[in-house]
Amino acid sequence: MKNTVQKNRQYLTRCKEDLERAENHGDSEKYSLALANYAYALGINKKFEQSVENFNQAEILAGTQVEDVNVLVQGLSLRALMYQEAKRLPDAFRTVGRILQIAEEEGDRGIECDGLANQGQILLESGEFMESFNRFQRAEQLAQQLEDPTRLMKVKGALANLSLSVPSLEKAELYYRQGLELARELADRETEFGYLGNLGAVLAWQGRHQGAVEIFEEVLAHYQEMGDDEKVIQVLRKLVKSYNQLEKDQKVLDYAFQGIDLLDDQVDEVVFDFLEAVILSYFRQGKLQQAQNMIADAITIARSSGDKTREVEFLIDLGESFLASEMIDRARETYQEALAGAEELEHKNFQAYLTGRLGYTSAELGELKKAVEYHQQAITLAQENHLAELEGSQHSMLAVTYRELGEMEKALEHGQKAVDIFQLAELDAETKQAQSLVDELQDLA
Repeated sequence: MKNTVQKNRQYLTRCKEDLERAENHGDSEKYSLALANYAYALGINKKFEQSVENFNQAEILAGTQVEDVNVLVQGLSLRALMYQEAKRLPDAFRTVGRILQIAEEEGDRGIECDGLANQGQILLESGEFMESFNRFQRAEQLAQQLEDPTRLMKVKGALANLSLSVPSLEKAELYYRQGLELARELADRETEFGYLGNLGAVLAWQGRHQGAVEIFEEVLAHYQEMGDDEKVIQVLRKLVKSYNQLEKDQKVLDYAFQGIDLLDDQVDEVVFDFLEAVILSYFRQGKLQQAQNMIADAITIARSSGDKTREVEFLIDLGESFLASEMIDRARETYQEALAGAEELEHKNFQAYLTGRLGYTSAELGELKKAVEYHQQAITLAQENHLAELEGSQHSMLAVTYRELGEMEKALEHGQKAVDIFQLAELDAETKQAQSLVDELQDLA
C-alpha cells in the first residue's frame, strides 16, 4: 500500500497536469475548478502559502468570469476542507461562513444545507458538540424539505459520527441504519458499505460481537471483490478483534494471517494488532510453543521498526509464555530485559508490573528475600502511579512470601493491606480472593 505522503504527491502531480490542460482549453469554469483542486493539492502537501494564492486566484476568476455560482462554492468548499485537514479550524469555519452568505444571497437552500453540514463537522472536530448538533439538525431539516435523499444520507452519517463522539451508541446505530437505508435506495455502494462498516463498529463497541462479525464479513466480501486491499486490511482488523472477543480462535488465526500477508512486511500499528491477536489465540488454546515463536517474530519486527514500546510489550508476553511453560529462569531473564526497556522509556506502569513479576519469579525459584525486595519496590511504584490493583496484588504476594519465610505477623499484615486496597478500589473478586488468603493465614498463625 502506498503511504499518505506518496498519494498526496501523486495527487498534486495529477492536479497540476489537469490545470495545464484546463488552461490550454480556455474554459474559465474548468480552469477555475482546476485551479481550486490544484490549490487543495498544494495545501495537503503542506505548501500553504502557494495553496492560498491559488485559491485566491480561483475565487477571483469564479467571481468575475464564471456565471455559475456553484463554481465559486466548490472552490470555497475545497479551501475549507484544506484548512480542516491542516487543523486550521477557525479559518475553515470562516470560509464556510462565506458559503452560507452566498446561499442567503442566492436563496439556495441546497448550498445552505451543505454549508450547515460543513460547519457542523468543523464544530465537531473542535469539540463543540452542542453547536455541531444544532448545525447538523438544521441541515437535516433542510434536506428533508428539499426531498434530497443524497444530502439527507450524508447528514445522517454526520449525525452518527457526532453521536459516537458524545457518546451515544444507540443514536449512532439509529443514524447509521437510517443512512444505510438511504444509501441502498440511491444504489450508492460506496456509502452503503462505509455506513455498514461503521454500524458493525458500533455493534462491536456495544459488545454485540456476533452481529458485528456478520456485518464485517459482508463488508469484507465487498472490498475483496473491489480489490481494495487497504480497506480489506481495516475490515480484517475489526473482524479479528471481534472474533477474539467471541474466542473463535480459528477465525482469529485465519483472518489475522490474511492481514499479515496483505501487509507484505509493512510495519505499523495494524501488523502489531494482528500479531497480538495471534499470540492471544495461541495462549488461549494452550499452544505455548507457537505463541513463543510468534512473539519472537513480533519482537524482531518491533526492534527493526524502532518501536521500543511494542518491543517491551512483546517481551512481557514472552515472559508470560515462559512462565506458563514453567520455564521460570527464562521468564525471569525476559522480565529483566523488558524492565531495562521500560526504564529506558521511563514507562512507570511497565516498571511497576515487571518489578512485581521479578518478585514472583524469584519466589518461585526459592529466592525469597530477593522476592521481598522486588515486591516492596513494586508496591512503591504502584503507589506513586495510582495502580491500586497492582499494589494490592503485590501485598498479597508479599503475604505469601512472608508465609514461606515463616514470618506470619508480616504475612497477615500484608494480606490485610491487600484486602483494604481492593475494597477501596471496589475490586470485588480481588477482595474476596485476598480475604481468603487472610483467613488461611489466620488459621496457620
